[in-house]
Amino acid sequence: MLPSRLEPMEFCRFLTNPDAPVHVPRIDFPELLLQDLSTDPENGAADDPPYPSLDHLRDVLKELQVEEKASKMVLRQVKQDLLYRTVRSGFFVGDQHDFTFYRFPTIEELEREHHSWWRSAQTISQL
Repeated sequence: MLPSRLEPMEFCRFLTNPDAPVHVPRIDFPELLLQDLSTDPENGAADDPPYPSLDHLRDVLKELQVEEKASKMVLRQVKQDLLYRTVRSGFFVGDQHDFTFYRFPTIEELEREHHSWWRSAQTISQL
C-alpha cells in the first residue's frame, strides 16, 4: 500500500517516470476508502479497516500531511486479495502517456443491481 498526497493521474505519472531511480512501466491501483483517516489521520474513525497495523497507517498519513514527500510506503508485502469494501471510487491504470479510470459501483448500486455477487464478495473477503 502506497498512500500519496498526489491526485491519481499525478501519482501514476510519478510512479512511471523513467527518470526516477525507482519506477514501473505501467501501474494499476484502486483508490481506497480510508474513512475519516484521510482528513484526520490522528483521530479519525476507521471502522473495520483491513490494514494490519492501523497505528502505522495513521503515522504514515500524518507524515504525508507535513512532509514534502509525494507518497510513503505502508506495506511492502501485500496479499493479492482486494477487499472490495475498501474501494472508494474505482480503479486507475496508466503510464507516462495513457491514463484510464474504471468507476467501481457504489455500495448502494452493488446491493441493488449486483446483490448476489456483492454478497459473495463480502463473504469471501471475510474468510
